[in-house]
Amino acid sequence: MADIDWDDVLAVASDLTTAGGVPVAAQTMILAYVNESVYEAGFDAGAYVLARCYLAAHLASLTRTKGVEVISQSAGGIARSFASGAGLQTSGWGRAFVALARASACRGPLVP
Repeated sequence: MADIDWDDVLAVASDLTTAGGVPVAAQTMILAYVNESVYEAGFDAGAYVLARCYLAAHLASLTRTKGVEVISQSAGGIARSFASGAGLQTSGWGRAFVALARASACRGPLVP
């Protein structure tokens, strides 16, 4: 299935465009994470796209409201790093992701 892009995320979470939006570097890292990490099995095509959009919106909203670091520097360059305190229940988008997963045929872990 094709990767989602930032326009897909904004289609469900237009609030992310206000107050300066989300930095492009953070968008890139968030999209790479959700496109590589959310397992397709158990979702129908539309729900799979929506699930990735919800998770991306969750991570983006945390970077804006709680100052959660999304990008960190490593010796080899930029590495993805998401704070361990960024639980899915901490935002409406995270809760929407969980609800969508529970309503689907998904079983087991949804992200590594």
